[in-house]
Amino acid sequence: MEDQSHNDTQKELISENQIENENEGRDGKSGEHKSLQDMVLQNIETEDKVGGGRDEEKPESPRIRKSSSTCNQSNQSITQINKAIPNLKKQTQIVKAEGNTFVQVTKKKRILEKIIFVVSVSTMITMAYCMMSLHWFLPYYYTASSPILIFIRIVTYWKNKWQFFLIDFCYFGNILTYVFLWAQPSNIPLFGVVFAYANGPLLWAALFFRNSLVFHSNDKMTSVYIHTIPAFISYVVHWFPSSTSTYWYTDFVTEHLALDRTDLLFLYLVLLPFTGFILHSLLYAVLVHAIIRPSKEYTNSQRFLSSKEGLFHKLLNGCGKKYEPLVYNLLNYTYCLLTLFLGVLWYLYFIAHTIFIVTMMLVIIWNGASYYIDQFGNKGASEEKK
Repeated sequence: MEDQSHNDTQKELISENQIENENEGRDGKSGEHKSLQDMVLQNIETEDKVGGGRDEEKPESPRIRKSSSTCNQSNQSITQINKAIPNLKKQTQIVKAEGNTFVQVTKKKRILEKIIFVVSVSTMITMAYCMMSLHWFLPYYYTASSPILIFIRIVTYWKNKWQFFLIDFCYFGNILTYVFLWAQPSNIPLFGVVFAYANGPLLWAALFFRNSLVFHSNDKMTSVYIHTIPAFISYVVHWFPSSTSTYWYTDFVTEHLALDRTDLLFLYLVLLPFTGFILHSLLYAVLVHAIIRPSKEYTNSQRFLSSKEGLFHKLLNGCGKKYEPLVYNLLNYTYCLLTLFLGVLWYLYFIAHTIFIVTMMLVIIWNGASYYIDQFGNKGASEEKK
């Protein structure tokens, strides 16, 4: 029993020693493990320190440099945009104001064109009625309207550098008609010259200058007025002298040249008018081509007709620039003579004179119709395409 207890005690001591040895081994291993961890951590800290020093000494990469420059450029662009925004707002306000001004000007222009249209149509109706029945009113209408229209034309043409048109023969013919009405309404030779001019170079000029009955255009209607109304005056004075003189301050010409007085017909209707035409052309040439010598920006009849396509253009440009003034004057003289000789026919025969005036007015109306159809026809075609 004692031996057995002694053995048991030894076994317990041995097991306790084994347990203590195992614990000591474990503790040793854990200590070794801890020391290894400490060494690893120290190495990592050392590498971090060394690496940190290297990173501080290492220069920036190209990618980083490029991104930083891009950021700087973006900042500069944003700054420029911020500076430009007030200018853009200001310019927008200016454009908006100009747009409003344009709209207002367009509205005013359209209202003015409507007024001109109404006045033009009323004028044509009035003149047609005057030529058929109310003969006495036509000289009064011409007297009142001519200064107004001529003044407007002077202002307009001077602004557009067209003032040399104002010394053309057509204006001289109108001035002579005015002088006849108020200075010598019963002077037979003067009336012969006025009749020849009104139904010769003036009325035929409406054909060559392509006058058109465009009712809303003050310029076009004034051109029609200048070239046609002297012919209307000569028509009522020549064929209806009594009714035309009803409310005038004196009687108009009551005696007219007959066919048997060919010498006087040629003198009053051809020779004297042609002489006056030559004198005017010489005075015009001296004043414009010798004294003033306008630059190319100024337009006159010669430059206008030579720039338009047609027979006159081909004749003028076919001779060369050197002889262009000479050819222009020769064509003018030929044109004047032909129209003056035809004027004798209008002077002698009422039917011929009436047909001539009606035909010329139909041509002017046709030109106006062509203008309107071409203008509004193109707009209509473009709208249909849309």
